[in-house]
Amino acid sequence: MSIILLASILSNVGAIDVPPVDHSVIAQVPPAQTAPTAPPTITPAAGETISAKEANLLVEVAKAEADKRVAEAKQAAAEESKQAAEDELSKLKSGKLVSLGVTVGVGISLQTPLPFSSKRATRQRGFAVATVPYVMALPGYWFKSQELREYCSSSWTAGDEDAASNAARNIASKKATRLVDGILAGLRANLTQQNIRDLLFLDDGDSLKLNASEILAHVQKAFDAEKAGKPKEEVAALRKQGIDAVTMTLWKPQLRGKCGATKWGVWLGKPGNYNVNSALIDEGTGIRTFHSTAAFGAAYTPNAYFSLLVGATVGTLNFASTGEQEPTRSETAWAGTVSVGGNLDLLGALVK
Repeated sequence: MSIILLASILSNVGAIDVPPVDHSVIAQVPPAQTAPTAPPTITPAAGETISAKEANLLVEVAKAEADKRVAEAKQAAAEESKQAAEDELSKLKSGKLVSLGVTVGVGISLQTPLPFSSKRATRQRGFAVATVPYVMALPGYWFKSQELREYCSSSWTAGDEDAASNAARNIASKKATRLVDGILAGLRANLTQQNIRDLLFLDDGDSLKLNASEILAHVQKAFDAEKAGKPKEEVAALRKQGIDAVTMTLWKPQLRGKCGATKWGVWLGKPGNYNVNSALIDEGTGIRTFHSTAAFGAAYTPNAYFSLLVGATVGTLNFASTGEQEPTRSETAWAGTVSVGGNLDLLGALVK
Protein backbone atom coordinates (compact mmCIF):
# COMPACT_ATOMS: atom_id res chain seq x y z
CA MET A 1 0.00 0.00 0.00
CA SER A 2 2.74 2.41 0.91
CA ILE A 3 4.61 1.54 -2.27
CA ILE A 4 1.57 2.41 -4.40
CA LEU A 5 1.15 5.78 -2.53
CA LEU A 6 4.86 6.74 -2.98
CA ALA A 7 4.68 5.99 -6.69
CA SER A 8 1.60 8.20 -7.04
CA ILE A 9 3.38 11.20 -5.37
CA LEU A 10 6.46 10.89 -7.55
CA SER A 11 4.32 10.77 -10.68
CA ASN A 12 2.65 14.06 -9.77
CA VAL A 13 5.90 16.09 -9.04
CA GLY A 14 6.30 17.16 -12.61
CA ALA A 15 2.79 18.64 -12.56
CA ILE A 16 3.66 21.31 -9.90
CA ASP A 17 3.90 24.80 -11.43
CA VAL A 18 6.88 26.85 -10.05
CA PRO A 19 6.58 30.58 -10.82
CA PRO A 20 9.61 32.18 -12.50
CA VAL A 21 11.96 34.41 -10.47
CA ASP A 22 11.31 38.15 -11.00
CA HIS A 23 14.82 39.63 -11.29
CA SER A 24 13.48 43.22 -11.52
CA VAL A 25 12.21 42.99 -7.95
CA ILE A 26 15.62 41.87 -6.78
CA ALA A 27 17.19 44.82 -8.55
CA GLN A 28 14.81 47.24 -6.75
CA VAL A 29 15.86 46.16 -3.26
CA PRO A 30 18.05 49.02 -1.89
CA PRO A 31 21.53 48.10 -0.72
CA ALA A 32 22.20 48.06 3.01
CA GLN A 33 23.03 51.59 4.42
CA THR A 34 26.56 51.97 5.90
CA ALA A 35 27.87 54.69 8.30
CA PRO A 36 30.13 57.35 6.69
CA THR A 37 33.79 56.86 7.43
CA ALA A 38 35.90 59.60 9.13
CA PRO A 39 38.47 61.34 6.96
CA PRO A 40 41.99 60.09 7.47
CA THR A 41 44.20 62.00 9.91
CA ILE A 42 47.13 63.96 8.60
CA THR A 43 49.50 62.41 11.12
CA PRO A 44 51.74 60.07 9.18
CA ALA A 45 51.85 56.49 10.37
CA ALA A 46 55.04 54.77 11.25
CA GLY A 47 57.20 54.32 8.22
CA GLU A 48 55.30 56.91 6.18
CA THR A 49 56.71 60.26 5.10
CA ILE A 50 55.26 63.77 4.79
CA SER A 51 55.92 66.30 2.14
CA ALA A 52 58.68 68.86 2.47
CA LYS A 53 56.07 71.63 2.60
CA GLU A 54 54.27 69.97 5.51
CA ALA A 55 57.55 69.37 7.32
CA ASN A 56 58.58 73.03 6.98
CA LEU A 57 55.18 74.10 8.27
CA LEU A 58 55.50 71.89 11.34
CA VAL A 59 59.01 73.21 12.03
CA GLU A 60 57.85 76.83 11.77
CA VAL A 61 54.93 76.21 14.14
CA ALA A 62 57.17 74.48 16.69
CA LYS A 63 59.77 77.26 16.46
CA ALA A 64 57.16 79.98 16.94
CA GLU A 65 55.76 78.20 19.99
CA ALA A 66 59.22 77.74 21.49
CA ASP A 67 60.09 81.40 20.91
CA LYS A 68 56.87 82.43 22.60
CA ARG A 69 57.59 80.30 25.65
CA VAL A 70 61.16 81.54 25.93
CA ALA A 71 59.89 85.12 25.73
CA GLU A 72 57.40 84.43 28.53
CA ALA A 73 60.12 82.97 30.74
CA LYS A 74 62.44 85.90 30.03
CA GLN A 75 59.65 88.30 30.90
CA ALA A 76 59.16 86.53 34.23
CA ALA A 77 62.89 86.86 34.94
CA ALA A 78 62.82 90.54 33.96
CA GLU A 79 59.88 91.18 36.28
CA GLU A 80 61.83 89.58 39.13
CA SER A 81 64.81 91.87 38.49
CA LYS A 82 62.48 94.87 38.22
CA GLN A 83 60.85 94.05 41.55
CA ALA A 84 64.25 93.72 43.22
CA ALA A 85 65.26 97.13 41.83
CA GLU A 86 62.01 98.64 43.09
CA ASP A 87 62.74 97.25 46.56
CA GLU A 88 66.13 98.97 46.55
CA LEU A 89 64.56 102.22 45.31
CA SER A 90 61.98 102.06 48.10
CA LYS A 91 64.81 101.85 50.62
CA LEU A 92 66.45 104.87 49.04
CA LYS A 93 63.22 106.88 49.16
CA SER A 94 62.51 105.92 52.77
CA GLY A 95 66.01 106.91 53.89
CA LYS A 96 67.16 103.34 54.61
CA LEU A 97 70.53 104.09 53.07
CA VAL A 98 72.84 102.18 55.40
CA SER A 99 71.77 98.83 53.98
CA LEU A 100 73.03 100.06 50.59
CA GLY A 101 76.46 100.82 52.05
CA VAL A 102 76.14 104.61 51.95
CA THR A 103 74.60 107.27 54.13
CA VAL A 104 74.68 111.00 54.76
CA GLY A 105 74.29 112.97 57.95
CA VAL A 106 75.22 115.95 60.07
CA GLY A 107 77.47 115.86 63.11
CA ILE A 108 78.76 118.07 65.88
CA SER A 109 82.54 118.03 65.72
CA LEU A 110 85.28 118.94 68.14
CA GLN A 111 88.10 120.59 66.21
CA THR A 112 91.40 119.92 67.97
CA PRO A 113 95.07 120.78 67.49
CA LEU A 114 97.06 118.05 65.81
CA PRO A 115 99.77 116.76 68.18
CA PHE A 116 102.25 116.18 65.38
CA SER A 117 102.06 119.73 63.96
CA SER A 118 105.42 121.43 63.71
CA LYS A 119 105.91 124.34 66.05
CA ARG A 120 107.20 126.33 63.11
CA ALA A 121 104.07 125.64 61.05
CA THR A 122 100.82 127.55 60.90
CA ARG A 123 98.64 125.62 63.28
CA GLN A 124 95.54 125.57 65.40
CA ARG A 125 96.42 125.78 69.07
CA GLY A 126 93.02 125.75 70.71
CA PHE A 127 89.79 123.75 70.60
CA ALA A 128 86.60 124.69 68.84
CA VAL A 129 83.19 123.23 68.02
CA ALA A 130 81.70 123.15 64.52
CA THR A 131 78.96 121.43 62.58
CA VAL A 132 80.01 119.01 59.86
CA PRO A 133 77.74 117.62 57.13
CA TYR A 134 79.17 114.40 55.73
CA VAL A 135 78.72 111.54 53.32
CA MET A 136 79.87 108.12 54.43
CA ALA A 137 80.65 104.88 52.63
CA LEU A 138 80.41 101.50 54.35
CA PRO A 139 82.07 99.03 51.93
CA GLY A 140 81.30 96.06 54.18
CA TYR A 141 77.69 96.16 52.97
CA TRP A 142 78.70 95.98 49.31
CA PHE A 143 79.85 92.37 49.60
CA LYS A 144 76.87 91.04 51.56
CA SER A 145 73.68 89.44 50.30
CA GLN A 146 70.52 91.52 50.25
CA GLU A 147 69.16 89.56 53.20
CA LEU A 148 72.29 90.02 55.31
CA ARG A 149 72.37 93.74 54.47
CA GLU A 150 68.80 94.03 55.74
CA TYR A 151 69.66 92.11 58.90
CA CYS A 152 72.78 94.15 59.66
CA SER A 153 71.06 97.48 59.09
CA SER A 154 68.08 96.42 61.24
CA SER A 155 69.89 94.56 64.03
CA TRP A 156 69.84 97.65 66.24
CA THR A 157 67.25 99.89 64.67
CA ALA A 158 64.54 97.23 64.86
CA GLY A 159 65.01 96.92 68.61
CA ASP A 160 66.23 93.33 68.91
CA GLU A 161 67.89 90.58 66.94
CA ASP A 162 64.71 88.58 66.39
CA ALA A 163 63.07 91.56 64.73
CA ALA A 164 66.14 91.99 62.54
CA SER A 165 66.00 88.31 61.56
CA ASN A 166 62.33 88.66 60.66
CA ALA A 167 63.14 91.66 58.48
CA ALA A 168 65.81 89.65 56.66
CA ARG A 169 63.50 86.65 56.33
CA ASN A 170 60.78 88.81 54.80
CA ILE A 171 63.23 90.00 52.14
CA ALA A 172 64.23 86.40 51.45
CA SER A 173 60.60 85.27 51.25
CA LYS A 174 59.67 87.94 48.71
CA LYS A 175 62.66 87.04 46.59
CA ALA A 176 61.89 83.32 46.91
CA THR A 177 58.29 83.84 45.80
CA ARG A 178 59.40 85.69 42.67
CA LEU A 179 62.00 83.02 41.94
CA VAL A 180 59.62 80.06 42.35
CA ASP A 181 56.96 81.71 40.20
CA GLY A 182 59.61 82.38 37.56
CA ILE A 183 60.67 78.72 37.58
CA LEU A 184 57.05 77.62 37.24
CA ALA A 185 56.63 79.95 34.27
CA GLY A 186 59.70 78.40 32.68
CA LEU A 187 58.44 74.86 33.25
CA ARG A 188 55.06 75.75 31.76
CA ALA A 189 56.95 77.06 28.74
CA ASN A 190 58.70 73.66 28.40
CA LEU A 191 62.12 75.20 28.94
CA THR A 192 64.95 72.93 29.98
CA GLN A 193 66.31 73.18 33.50
CA GLN A 194 69.52 74.63 32.09
CA ASN A 195 67.53 77.38 30.36
CA ILE A 196 65.78 78.14 33.64
CA ARG A 197 69.10 78.26 35.50
CA ASP A 198 70.50 80.69 32.95
CA LEU A 199 67.43 82.93 33.14
CA LEU A 200 66.75 82.97 36.86
CA PHE A 201 69.97 82.16 38.70
CA LEU A 202 72.45 84.26 36.74
CA ASP A 203 72.33 87.36 38.95
CA ASP A 204 71.75 85.65 42.27
CA GLY A 205 74.19 84.72 44.99
CA ASP A 206 76.39 81.67 45.19
CA SER A 207 74.00 80.01 47.66
CA LEU A 208 71.27 79.87 45.03
CA LYS A 209 73.63 78.54 42.38
CA LEU A 210 74.95 75.84 44.69
CA ASN A 211 71.43 74.74 45.64
CA ALA A 212 69.83 75.19 42.22
CA SER A 213 69.20 71.45 41.69
CA GLU A 214 67.43 71.09 45.04
CA ILE A 215 65.33 74.20 44.40
CA LEU A 216 64.35 73.05 40.92
CA ALA A 217 63.37 69.63 42.30
CA HIS A 218 61.00 71.24 44.82
CA VAL A 219 59.34 73.41 42.19
CA GLN A 220 59.16 70.47 39.75
CA LYS A 221 56.91 68.66 42.24
CA ALA A 222 54.50 71.59 42.27
CA PHE A 223 54.54 71.76 38.48
CA ASP A 224 53.91 68.01 38.12
CA ALA A 225 50.96 68.22 40.52
CA GLU A 226 49.54 71.17 38.59
CA LYS A 227 49.99 69.38 35.28
CA ALA A 228 48.30 66.25 36.65
CA GLY A 229 45.24 68.28 37.67
CA LYS A 230 45.73 67.78 41.40
CA PRO A 231 43.64 69.91 43.81
CA LYS A 232 44.68 73.55 44.08
CA GLU A 233 45.38 73.15 47.78
CA GLU A 234 47.93 70.39 47.08
CA VAL A 235 49.61 72.45 44.35
CA ALA A 236 49.73 75.50 46.65
CA ALA A 237 51.27 73.43 49.46
CA LEU A 238 54.00 72.10 47.15
CA ARG A 239 54.64 75.61 45.83
CA LYS A 240 55.02 76.85 49.41
CA GLN A 241 57.54 74.09 50.09
CA GLY A 242 59.58 75.41 47.18
CA ILE A 243 59.34 78.97 48.49
CA ASP A 244 60.39 77.83 51.97
CA ALA A 245 63.38 75.96 50.51
CA VAL A 246 64.57 79.07 48.67
CA THR A 247 63.95 81.26 51.73
CA MET A 248 66.09 79.01 53.91
CA THR A 249 68.80 79.04 51.24
CA LEU A 250 68.84 82.83 51.16
CA TRP A 251 68.57 83.43 54.90
CA LYS A 252 70.08 81.03 57.41
CA PRO A 253 69.97 81.69 61.18
CA GLN A 254 73.70 81.04 61.42
CA LEU A 255 74.29 84.22 59.41
CA ARG A 256 73.50 86.21 62.55
CA GLY A 257 76.43 88.18 63.89
CA LYS A 258 78.15 88.48 60.50
CA CYS A 259 77.91 92.27 60.61
CA GLY A 260 81.27 93.38 62.00
CA ALA A 261 82.65 94.55 58.66
CA THR A 262 79.53 96.59 57.91
CA LYS A 263 80.12 98.92 60.86
CA TRP A 264 83.34 100.47 59.55
CA GLY A 265 83.66 102.98 56.77
CA VAL A 266 85.17 106.20 55.51
CA TRP A 267 83.67 109.67 55.39
CA LEU A 268 84.11 113.01 53.66
CA GLY A 269 82.66 116.28 54.88
CA LYS A 270 83.14 120.01 55.34
CA PRO A 271 83.01 121.56 58.82
CA GLY A 272 81.70 125.06 59.15
CA ASN A 273 84.16 127.92 59.65
CA TYR A 274 85.06 128.69 63.25
CA ASN A 275 87.18 131.06 65.32
CA VAL A 276 90.07 129.50 67.21
CA ASN A 277 93.35 130.33 68.86
CA SER A 278 96.06 129.80 66.25
CA ALA A 279 99.72 130.56 65.71
CA LEU A 280 101.98 131.65 62.92
CA ILE A 281 105.71 131.72 63.55
CA ASP A 282 106.22 135.31 62.51
CA GLU A 283 102.82 136.72 63.50
CA GLY A 284 102.35 135.30 66.99
CA THR A 285 99.30 133.74 68.56
CA GLY A 286 95.75 135.04 68.34
CA ILE A 287 92.09 134.27 67.68
CA ARG A 288 91.63 133.81 63.99
CA THR A 289 89.02 132.29 61.66
CA PHE A 290 89.67 128.79 60.40
CA HIS A 291 88.16 128.45 56.93
CA SER A 292 87.52 124.75 56.38
CA THR A 293 88.12 123.26 52.95
CA ALA A 294 87.39 119.58 53.58
CA ALA A 295 87.48 116.91 56.26
CA PHE A 296 87.90 113.16 55.94
CA GLY A 297 88.66 110.10 58.00
CA ALA A 298 87.42 106.79 59.38
CA ALA A 299 83.93 106.11 60.70
CA TYR A 300 82.37 103.61 63.06
CA THR A 301 78.62 103.05 62.75
CA PRO A 302 77.23 100.87 65.56
CA ASN A 303 73.74 101.19 64.10
CA ALA A 304 71.92 102.84 61.24
CA TYR A 305 71.16 105.99 63.23
CA PHE A 306 74.46 107.27 64.61
CA SER A 307 78.11 107.35 63.59
CA LEU A 308 81.40 108.23 65.24
CA LEU A 309 83.75 110.11 62.92
CA VAL A 310 87.49 110.58 63.45
CA GLY A 311 89.77 112.35 61.01
CA ALA A 312 91.37 115.61 60.01
CA THR A 313 90.31 118.94 58.55
CA VAL A 314 92.33 120.98 56.11
CA GLY A 315 91.68 124.68 55.60
CA THR A 316 93.24 128.10 55.81
CA LEU A 317 93.93 130.59 58.59
CA ASN A 318 93.75 134.24 57.61
CA PHE A 319 96.30 136.60 59.18
CA ALA A 320 96.66 140.35 59.43
CA SER A 321 100.28 141.32 59.11
CA THR A 322 101.87 143.55 61.73
CA GLY A 323 100.40 147.05 61.62
CA GLU A 324 97.36 146.04 59.52
CA GLN A 325 93.76 145.73 60.69
CA GLU A 326 92.36 143.37 58.04
CA PRO A 327 93.79 139.93 57.14
CA THR A 328 96.02 140.19 54.13
CA ARG A 329 97.41 136.69 53.96
CA SER A 330 96.24 133.12 54.43
CA GLU A 331 98.16 130.01 55.31
CA THR A 332 97.20 126.36 54.99
CA ALA A 333 96.46 124.73 58.33
CA TRP A 334 95.30 121.38 59.67
CA ALA A 335 93.10 120.38 62.59
CA GLY A 336 91.93 117.15 64.12
CA THR A 337 88.22 116.28 63.91
CA VAL A 338 86.19 114.10 66.27
CA SER A 339 82.46 114.07 65.62
CA VAL A 340 79.25 112.31 66.60
CA GLY A 341 76.85 112.33 63.67
CA GLY A 342 73.20 111.56 63.10
CA ASN A 343 72.58 109.63 59.88
CA LEU A 344 69.71 110.20 57.49
CA ASP A 345 68.19 106.90 58.66
CA LEU A 346 67.47 108.62 61.98
CA LEU A 347 65.35 111.20 60.18
CA GLY A 348 63.58 108.42 58.30
CA ALA A 349 62.74 106.69 61.60
CA LEU A 350 61.44 109.89 63.17
CA VAL A 351 59.06 110.72 60.32
CA LYS A 352 57.59 107.20 59.95
